[in-house]
Amino acid sequence: FETSPLTLLYVVLLSPLGEEFIFRGLTLRFGRRAMPALFANMIQAVLFGLYHWNLVQGIYAFVMGFVFGVVVIKLGSLWTAIIMHVVLNAVGLWMNAYLNLDFSALVGIVIFLFSLAIVALSLYLLPTLKPEVIE
Repeated sequence: FETSPLTLLYVVLLSPLGEEFIFRGLTLRFGRRAMPALFANMIQAVLFGLYHWNLVQGIYAFVMGFVFGVVVIKLGSLWTAIIMHVVLNAVGLWMNAYLNLDFSALVGIVIFLFSLAIVALSLYLLPTLKPEVIE
């Protein structure tokens, strides 16, 4: 798709903020009041995947939504998940805009592997940032 300042604003800033507030902020918070954190996280991740409206993006969104939920549960804050979401969306937008590959599956694989590396590093560093906060 076309890269414009409006696209950049939406994909890199507004979308991650809105999605994190809705899915990890509201859905996960209310879910954790009614059920164990693992189940609440699974439900918000499924809803996040369904929100993306296609199979490939939905599966990826489910996995990332679950990871973002773990981050929010462990840190007790939405900001790290928002930052991770912003970085992942920015990398995806950059790859889509500036890598001239005709193989969309290859691009998807690269984005997925890069995202997993960021998530793995983030989860590795989480215990050093703040004690676990679980209601």
